[in-house]
Parts: sequence; C-alpha cells; structure tokens
Amino acid sequence: VYSSKYQKVRIFKVLKVSKKSRNWLADPANRICDAPGSWYCVGQYPPAIQPLIDSRVSFKQLEDFNRGGGDSKYYEQYMKRMSGESVSNEDRAAMLEFYKAYAPRSKDQAAWENTELTTHLWNTIKANDMDGMRALIKTAPTVVHTRSQDGRGPLWWAYEFGRPEMRKLLISSGADADAKDGRGIAAPELDPAGPAPKKKKKKSKRKSEKKDEM
Repeated sequence: VYSSKYQKVRIFKVLKVSKKSRNWLADPANRICDAPGSWYCVGQYPPAIQPLIDSRVSFKQLEDFNRGGGDSKYYEQYMKRMSGESVSNEDRAAMLEFYKAYAPRSKDQAAWENTELTTHLWNTIKANDMDGMRALIKTAPTVVHTRSQDGRGPLWWAYEFGRPEMRKLLISSGADADAKDGRGIAAPELDPAGPAPKKKKKKSKRKSEKKDEM
C-alpha cells in the first residue's frame, strides 16, 4: 500500500486474512507484553504467514556512513569512488553482478519500480558513460527493459538527455522504442530535437499512369 521514493520502505497490506489467523491474533496468550496485563505488547505474525516472513531480506541503506563500515563489494567500491580512488576490475565485476540481480528476466516480466538499478542506469546515461553501459548490458542484457515506477527506463532517459549514441546502443541491444510509459509517452517523443519527420508516401506508378490516360 506504500513504497518510499527509493524503495527502501515498503508497507504491504495482507488481504483475505483467514478466520483462523484472526482468532490467533485475538488470543491474549499469543501476545508478547512487557508485563502481564500491560498495554504495551509487541506485534506478532500468525503462523500461516511466518514462512513468508522468514524468507524476507531486510533492506540496508548501503551508503549509510553511520552503519559502522560495510563488508559488501558494493559498499567497498562505493567508498573508493567517493574518495576518488580507482576501482579494480574485481570490484567493478562485483558491482555489475550486484546490479544484475535487479535486472528483469525479460521485457514482459519487467516490473515498474524504483531500484538501485534504475538509479544507476539514470546516472550512467546522464553522465553519457558508454563504456559503463556496454559493460552492464554485456553482464545483464535484459537491463535495457528496466522500468522505473513511472514506466520509463533507459531509452526514455537517453532521449531526455539527448544521448544519440546511447540510444543506438540501447535499441540495438533490444530496447523497445514503441513502448509507452505510465502517461502513454514513447521514448522518441522526448527527443529535444522534436519528433522525426514523417516520410511521405510515394505515389504508385499505376495510379499516375491512370491519371495520364484520363
């Protein structure tokens, strides 16, 4: 029912809760309170939904400097880039694998959501980092189908920022130029130079010959 701007906070509403689970939640014996009869009780999930809760992966703000350091390759590379240090090939490969995890399985299965990948793609296109985009596409070809929460993706941003070479790379890699965003706008419509002029249809020779006969 709610997702924060960068998808760090997500609140879900469970629909069609079973009567069994409702009764379990209403039973005082299943409440964890700080003292018997206290009004302060920690919430619990009913057993039916526990397997889903156990499979969750908690979000971490990877760029949080108050976290006491970071042990992931992503965090290490981020800190190196922030301090101006060069990034090793090993760290760069780890970073690409990190983004690959967010890539859609196919064009039809691309979810419209803001993720670490959409942010990275937007920054890569803004910086016109062709090498970075080529490396990302080589690692995860389906990144060209990535969509943000508003339905836009790398090809839309390539048009918005006026990146002709980036557009060619994305389209040649499978990006759909006819796809529409949440407002029904296709990527080419965002071209700062305006839409490409429509080609005039050539009159067929047969029609011109008939006119001459008349």
